[in-house]
Amino acid sequence: GWQAATPAYAVSAWVAYIRVNEDKHYVRDVVAGCALAYGLSKLVVKPWLPAEVSVLPVIGPGEIGLNLSARW
Repeated sequence: GWQAATPAYAVSAWVAYIRVNEDKHYVRDVVAGCALAYGLSKLVVKPWLPAEVSVLPVIGPGEIGLNLSARW
């Protein structure tokens, strides 16, 4: 929940402020990183597929892909 995430957001905002203030990053870098992290956290933390659908990575010698399976 947001109560557990608040300290992490506060620390990341402080680090972002320091990095921009010390001319190590541009503001657009920080905003892009924030958007990327937020989007990935929403994708990973909150399920976006029904329980009957699964997507699994397939990695083997000479092959990389996805295995999509569904139950009706």
